[in-house]
Amino acid sequence: MEIKNESDKKSIESVVANLKEGQPDPAIVEAMLDKIIGRQPLKICVAEKLLSVLKSEGMSDDVFVAILKKIYLSDWDEELDEYDIDGCDFMDALSEVIANNVKSKKLLCRLSEDKELIISSSERIPEALAMNKNTSADALIRLSKWEFTDFDREKDFWVELASNDSNVPEYLLLESIAEHGYVDVIGPALENPRLTGDMLHKIVIDKKCEWLLSGYSYNILDNPNVRADTLALLLEDESPEFIADRLVKHKNTDEVLLRKITAMSPDTRVKRAIAGNPKTPADILNRLLQDDDGGVREAAEGNLNLSTDR
Repeated sequence: MEIKNESDKKSIESVVANLKEGQPDPAIVEAMLDKIIGRQPLKICVAEKLLSVLKSEGMSDDVFVAILKKIYLSDWDEELDEYDIDGCDFMDALSEVIANNVKSKKLLCRLSEDKELIISSSERIPEALAMNKNTSADALIRLSKWEFTDFDREKDFWVELASNDSNVPEYLLLESIAEHGYVDVIGPALENPRLTGDMLHKIVIDKKCEWLLSGYSYNILDNPNVRADTLALLLEDESPEFIADRLVKHKNTDEVLLRKITAMSPDTRVKRAIAGNPKTPADILNRLLQDDDGGVREAAEGNLNLSTDR
């Protein structure tokens, strides 16, 4: 919907310019917003202007919160309710600003404390804050205690928290696995590099029978902290052929594990990976030089560990 009244258009442009350029008092901001919104439902043309203000830099935290609250708490007109760009509604657009544009840890913490805002956002703010790499551990802990009324919003929050590799505490990752064990949560949590190698080892021992057959071994293999002895436990899966090549390529795989995999008479794909691994010992490489597959022989020939006395 376009702004047809020229005076209204100038008023909106003036307010937007003032909001972007200045650091007005929250009371002044409220008056500015009342001037362009009034008692009418929030129109899409005004909402998009305010969205552009939220994306601008140098704005005070008070102004950001005042605008956000005005948008969330206003009645929306029909066109704004039906807003859709690439499958995203206007609520999604606001969440993206919080997730991608806000850099201030103080502001992010403030948003995590504002119950009125969280409720008025239909509980989307927790997910957006969990996506933001600048959100502090304290804020994430606070949000983890939020009593969601919407199951999907709760799940979305824990998925993003499990994927946050910046500030999420390790114990929250463990909680996301133990108490919010949705498939979409467990995978990212196991891959999160904030889980230590010791904790991953304990998880595998505790959950091995239950999880490895559910495909979570792949997620554990994507974690750079997984220990060599943990990788050896994964090899004990009843279907090792499905993960052997990933094990061989993992940076923490050691010579002991490479010998175990070699002794299993692996397929050609795995043998090529073994032949190319810089940790593969010379005696194994010498045997691989006799392999029927040319790719295996070529990989072994190029390995710097290859014994010259053969």
